[in-house]
Order: sequence, then structure tokens, then C-alpha cells
Amino acid sequence: MPEPKWKCFLKYISIEGETNINNFQFYYSVPYSDSIPAIYGTPICRSDTDVVIYTIPVLAFKGENPMMLDDFHDLLNASEYPNIIVQIEKEVFRNIVMEKSPRLDLQLTLAGVTNRVSTHYLIRKRTSERILIEGNFSVRLEEYNLKPPRKFFGLVRVNDYLTIDYNIILFKVAQ
Repeated sequence: MPEPKWKCFLKYISIEGETNINNFQFYYSVPYSDSIPAIYGTPICRSDTDVVIYTIPVLAFKGENPMMLDDFHDLLNASEYPNIIVQIEKEVFRNIVMEKSPRLDLQLTLAGVTNRVSTHYLIRKRTSERILIEGNFSVRLEEYNLKPPRKFFGLVRVNDYLTIDYNIILFKVAQ
């Protein structure tokens, strides 16, 4: 009997950070169909190779503070680099399904710069047909050649670290 196939959908991603005054959070909840509104461009998930690629439009993120959201778009140079790209080897997902590894390794591209990231994750829900994975990791803006913004003559400064939270759903595909 052949090994069952699984599809991997990014369900939710949030990016959190701090300034010297307050915290901020930008988030994107992927529609159930794992597609995005046409105004934002390409489909969110492609897995036609040995790598699952999530293309997340920077402009699709939402946040409570419109000015900070605009600054986030500027920081990531959304006009030149409209997408955050996450690449995960399919073997990583196989290991999760087989409960072989507590780590999820990925490549993250922000503003055209790609770095390898290793994250821990938790399985929030597991059935025979579906697995919900939650995880998070921190990145330094400097590692992506991004300079933390300063506003109001330097009175408000964004810290160099961002925390990225994610939910990925694995669905067993009928064969």
C-alpha cells in the first residue's frame, strides 16, 4: 500500500515586534481554500517540487495601527519585494506526520534576503486526516539587511527582533 499523501496549508501567520513605547502585531489569516484575493497576486502555496513554497503578500497583512502597518510595508520594501516567501522541504512534513522530529526547518525570505531558520512547533490537533501545527521563531531585522525604523526624530524606535507565529494544517489527500 503506498504511503498516503498530505497537503500542507499555511493557515495563519503573525509578525510581532516592539518599539521603545509599545508592541505591534501584523497578521494574515489564509482563507480556507488556501488562496488569496486576486488583488494580492499569486496563490499562497505551491508544492510541485520537493519543497513547499508559501508566498505571502506583504500588503495582505492587517494590523490595528494603520501608520505602523504602512511603516511595515515600507520596511519590507513591499513595492520592490511584494511577498514574504517561506520554503519548507516536503521531507520536514513527512517527519512531522511520522512524529520523527520536534523541529521545523525552513528558509525565510524578507525583502529579497533569504536565511535558514530552525523552529520548534507543537501539534495542537491530530486526527487520522488532519494535523494542526503551531510554532514560532524570532528573527533579527539586521539578518535581512533591514534597519529598524525610527520615527519622530528618533523618539520611537523599533527593536531589531521580530517574532513570527504560524499555523500550518496538514490534510491527508484521498488517493
